Amino acid sequence: MVIKQIRNSIGNNNIWISVDETTDRLGRYIAHLVIGKLSSEEAGRPFLLALKQLDKTKSNTISRFINESLDLLLTILSIEIIIIYLIVNL
Repeated sequence: MVIKQIRNSIGNNNIWISVDETTDRLGRYIAHLVIGKLSSEEAGRPFLLALKQLDKTKSNTISRFINESLDLLLTILSIEIIIIYLIVNL
């Protein structure tokens, strides 16, 4: 049902993707990936596509999380071209 909402909301439009990791108050490492429709006409609704507790927040665990999430995204939407911009806060 949620996957159908995501597919209907985004349609054939371009999308934006946001990935973030944080440590919760219990010391657990949490990563999440949010997607939404990229449009100059309206602010699209964001969707939480993936949320996962990680063993550590090293570059390889974050990369694996992103790859797994993008695999899920590709099963939901039919995307022909992927353009990635990377912004990192150190």
